[in-house]
Amino acid sequence: MLIKLKFDSGLKLSYFGYLFPRLPGEDIYKVSTREPMGSLLVAHILTTDRPPEPPDGELVAVLDIPLNAATQNLANKFIYYSQASTAALMMALGATFDIDFAGYYRKGTNLGYGRRDIVEAFILSRNLVQIDNRDTLYKRIYRSNRLQMKEVTKRLLRRCYYLDECIDLSGLKDETTDIP
Repeated sequence: MLIKLKFDSGLKLSYFGYLFPRLPGEDIYKVSTREPMGSLLVAHILTTDRPPEPPDGELVAVLDIPLNAATQNLANKFIYYSQASTAALMMALGATFDIDFAGYYRKGTNLGYGRRDIVEAFILSRNLVQIDNRDTLYKRIYRSNRLQMKEVTKRLLRRCYYLDECIDLSGLKDETTDIP
């Protein structure tokens, strides 16, 4: 079953591609309900008697929803996401991203890595930016991708500073206090 979902940012769409890889040779994301986000995607599907208006814009992705016990009744119906469902899904995807990034950042700092190294490793491990260093014929594309990498790095570094400032770990590090 195919359904379209409109994303509110390119970063979320790239992260979505990390969670749910594209089908080989196609521009369709294979959703799995093994991921919590996949279960949310299935839970927010609505049905209608007529073909729904497809979402427009450049940040629209086509999703392949799995056929399982929760979706078997949707097989021969018109399915879509309402604006409210889309907003809720974007909030959930943003929260999933934040939790994943915060955990990755904390693990990196515990291992002694610097902020910039952690952020760049996170970006590359989640395929948020495509950088191909091998082909120098396309220098303009390389520079554009490198600039995009710097922008995403800058944005995520600000989140690192926020995480460091808002989470007080001083109570966890003090071993002299006795807890009754």
